Amino acid sequence: MKRIKLFNGTVYKQGRSFSIFIGAYSQKHAVELLEQAGHHTTLSDIVNYWHKNCWGVQMTGIETQIGVWKREERFDAKVERIV
Repeated sequence: MKRIKLFNGTVYKQGRSFSIFIGAYSQKHAVELLEQAGHHTTLSDIVNYWHKNCWGVQMTGIETQIGVWKREERFDAKVERIV
């Protein structure tokens, strides 16, 4: 069974910033999932700028699984699954 790897980073879209949380089998898989979610990034970005092996406090209570979640960078924002 493949181990799920965790990634978190920030993306900017239409003048807003979002925290993105990804559960994927590899860095390449994380890029593919993020593309499915409508956010462009590169493998180089994931390797160099994203946090690995942690989701962060915002993901407390969410089971480790394959997918993409986002949270707008606002005080009252909730995490929502997008893939």
